[in-house]
This record gives sequence, C-alpha cells and structure tokens, in this order.
Amino acid sequence: MKCQNTTRGNTCRRRAASAAAGWRIRPPRIAIHDRRHGGGITSAVSRHASDSIEWHDGVIRGVIHGPLPNKSNSRRLVRVHGRMIVIKARDALDWLANFRATARLCAPARLQPEPAGTRWGLYVEVYQANLRRDLDIELLCDALQKSGVIVNDRAIWEKHAIRHVDRENPRVEFILRRQTIYGATP
Repeated sequence: MKCQNTTRGNTCRRRAASAAAGWRIRPPRIAIHDRRHGGGITSAVSRHASDSIEWHDGVIRGVIHGPLPNKSNSRRLVRVHGRMIVIKARDALDWLANFRATARLCAPARLQPEPAGTRWGLYVEVYQANLRRDLDIELLCDALQKSGVIVNDRAIWEKHAIRHVDRENPRVEFILRRQTIYGATP
C-alpha cells in the first residue's frame, strides 16, 4: 500500500498492517455533498420504497422510515486538513441523505416559490423503537429546508410533536401546512 502522506509514517504503517490482516479500510465519509451542483447529494437513493412526500394545496405530507436522530446529540469532532471541526454524526447524515433522496424522487422538478411572509405549521408523529431518546424534531426542520421543501425553517411558526413506540417500524410522519395569517389565505 502506497502512503500518500510521508510525514505520518506511523499512520501509513498501521493502514498497511490492517490491510494485510484483512481489515477493510474505509475512506472517510466527510464529503457526501457534490459542490459542483449546489451542494446536493451525489448518489442518494431512498432506503425504503414506502418513503414518500406529497404536495397538495399548500399541505405537504411525508413519511420517512428509520429512527429520527437527535440534532443536539449527533455531533462529532473530526480532523480536516489539520484542524478540528464539528460535523454531524453519521446516522444524522444518513437520515438527511435519505430525506433529500425521498424529496428529490417525490417532489416536482421545481417547487413554487413561497410568498414572502409565508408561515407554516408542522405536525409531527415520531415513532421510536424505544423511549431512550428525547423527542427532538430540529433535524426534520433542517431537512425540510436543505431539501428545498421550504425556503427557511424559521418560517415554521407552529410545531406539534407526538411520540409513539413502534419497535418494528421506527419512522417519522409529518404534515406541513400553510398557516392563515390574520384571516387571509396565503
């Protein structure tokens, strides 16, 4: 195995020894975003065939299978170019990639731009495998924004979250509705 970095000979010797012992060497999973295409996922496919996001008359409904990671607890420190940075944990990145892939498969080619001042209400039912994790829907709000479903997650003025236990099928079901502002429909 050829060493790319000659200043860290010990690391390269360890890699060569682990490769000789039959260990699989994985490249780091830091760069999952394709910078050439506006930061989208390069090859993301929805993990479950029953994942769906539907748009109809200002109401967005979705079901994403898999446990919803906690945003506050899903951070890790990694060294990139000699600097320590904080990034999301692997399970949070995988869940975001699954959400983006589902939104890309189920969404129209280009969403209608929202009028300025649009307010949204988010109603979420989180089905967890057990009650160990706290109920945190901030990662879902970030996923809605980063996948292009809504422009900014600050436009979510109302949040309702309910937690259920489903050991066999953990998932997130959500409804995102445009809110009526001062008696007028947006």
